[in-house]
Parts: sequence; C-alpha cells; structure tokens
Amino acid sequence: MRLIDAGELIQEFEKIKTNGSTEYQEGINTGINRCTVLVANTPIVDAVLLEDFRSMERTVNKLTKAIADAEPVRHGHWIDVNGDGSLWRCSICGETQCCDSNYCGDCRAKMDEEKENETDWCWKG
Repeated sequence: MRLIDAGELIQEFEKIKTNGSTEYQEGINTGINRCTVLVANTPIVDAVLLEDFRSMERTVNKLTKAIADAEPVRHGHWIDVNGDGSLWRCSICGETQCCDSNYCGDCRAKMDEEKENETDWCWKG
C-alpha cells in the first residue's frame, strides 16, 4: 500500500492549470478540477485500518517464511515387525509403534510409499 498526501497532490494539480480561455485550456482545467474533487472526496484510510493491514502483512510475511523454511515431505511405509500387526517400524527412522497410521509419530514421514518387502526389518535411516 502506498499512502499519499492528498493536500500536496491537489496543490500539484493547481500548478498544472493553464491560464487562458481557449477550448483546449478550459478542457485541461476541467480535467484537473475533476481530479481535485476526486482526490478531495476519496475516503481516507484511518489509523486503525492501516494498523490492521500492517498486522495482516506481518502475518503473511511470517507464514511465507515458515513455508520457505519447511522441510520437504518424506515418504515411507510401515514394516510389520512381528508379522502379526502388533508392532510397526518406520522405514525412514526405524522407530516403532503399536499401530500403523498415516504418519510416523517420530519423524513425521508420510506413510504412503509402496511397501518393498513386508518381512524386511531394516530401515533406510
């Protein structure tokens, strides 16, 4: 957002006005007068709204930085350690848990990778 000084802008418009009474000069002055009225009647941004905007801008900047700093998603699969579904090992970090879920509770790997070998107890970590 770029803020302007409306009073200064109106003064600059006044400097552009031409002296004379030709149709061309009157057209220029009419256009300048319309611009002056438009600037004078444009609603102003009050301080509260401006601070709200700046607060939102700061939040967007923080979120943008967080997204840029995010780690890429790792993909793994669960390995059935005992062969009976009672204990599962993450193929990425090797941590075990009692149930297979969509994500590893330790390394947060997404468990959507094709399983290589159900009996393979080694992991990639």
